Formats: sequence, structure tokens, C-alpha cells
Amino acid sequence: MLPVRGRDDRATRALCVLGTRTAWTPVGDGEFYCPGCGGDRNYQRLTGRRRLTLLGVPVLPRGTTGPVVECAACGHHYGTDVLDHPTTRRFSAMLRDGVHTVALAVLAAGGTGSRAPLETACAAVRAGGVEDCTEDQLAALVDALAADTGRVLGEPCGASLTI
Repeated sequence: MLPVRGRDDRATRALCVLGTRTAWTPVGDGEFYCPGCGGDRNYQRLTGRRRLTLLGVPVLPRGTTGPVVECAACGHHYGTDVLDHPTTRRFSAMLRDGVHTVALAVLAAGGTGSRAPLETACAAVRAGGVEDCTEDQLAALVDALAADTGRVLGEPCGASLTI
């Protein structure tokens, strides 16, 4: 690269004699947790084709590049493994589902004998994010778990959950 000097003798642009350039093609998009920005951001999944350039003009193909994820906010490129990290929205859904599952597990262990455990479990599930949960729905789910003995390996021993 040859620096081009301006009037005040500062490098203003660099002229690239020989180099490589990647032409990116979008193949998908979505939302992910950006490690650079530190938050949930939109992304584009890109694949690229490298080319050898001479004076900025593409001359020879140099192959393809693996898929990358480009953050829409900061523009950084990351490997596709960053898509494995859950977003804040996904964490919230996991928490809601976890509260619901634990409440069902407690009720399935013998908590449906009286109304008080059902009311407490229903209040916990509502506080966890499922606003339309009722005691009758929880009782029906526990009864369905108790009736579903075909999925348990070995001898059926009542209601069970696999977490």
C-alpha cells in the first residue's frame, strides 16, 4: 500500500496495489446476543467469495469463506457459534418454562390432594410469566402426566417428569 499525501503532508488515502477483497452475500438474518455490543441485536448471516485485487480491481478468485454473522449495530463479524448463546428474550422464556416445569413436578409428587398447593403453584407460575394459568389447568396437566405411563422406561411408578 502506498500512502497518498495531502496538502499538510498527512496520509489521506492508501492506494492498494495488491491485496484481497471479500464480496459478502447475505443468506439469512435474525436476532442474537452480540459479544461486541453486549446486547441483543439484529444480524445478517453472510457467506463470502475472496478475490485477489490489483489496484483495487478484482482479478482472480481466491475461494469462498465460511459463513459469518455480522452485527447490524456495530458491524463486527463473528463465527456462527455466537448464535448458540441465548438472547434475553430466550432467557426469559426459559425461566418461564422452568417455573412451570418445577411447579408441575412438585404437584406431580403429591401436591394435588388439596386446593392450597394448587393455588400456590398457580401463583408461582403466574409470577414466572404465564399470566393465564389457572388451578384447573395445572390439575389437568398433572392428571395427564399421571395417565401417561407409556413413555417411562421400566415400571411405571405414577406421574413423572423428565427435565
